[in-house]
Amino acid sequence: MAIIYSKVYSVAAVIPGDVTFASRHFGDGGLLPPPAYLAITRLDPEEGYYLIYYDALGNEMTDTYHESLEEAKDQAAFEFGDRLAWKPLREFPNLCEKIGQESGE
Repeated sequence: MAIIYSKVYSVAAVIPGDVTFASRHFGDGGLLPPPAYLAITRLDPEEGYYLIYYDALGNEMTDTYHESLEEAKDQAAFEFGDRLAWKPLREFPNLCEKIGQESGE
């Protein structure tokens, strides 16, 4: 069952050649491959931000927690370079359906 986030702030497509491999993420099957998309979300308006890693089909792979929106974006830049183009969720229709949200603004 997917987690329903209270708000998706922005989404970026990962540019494969920009993956820095500065961080590694592991799942049940070992080392996870680089994601296709990143999203910055919140579960609760009173808590911090989650940087969510999605595969090309929109399946959540893993996440990291950050105290601020800027920290989440800094982590993304650390792992995937500074050419990430953050956009509203609505510009990624396949993720809109999967995540169950209509707007990232």
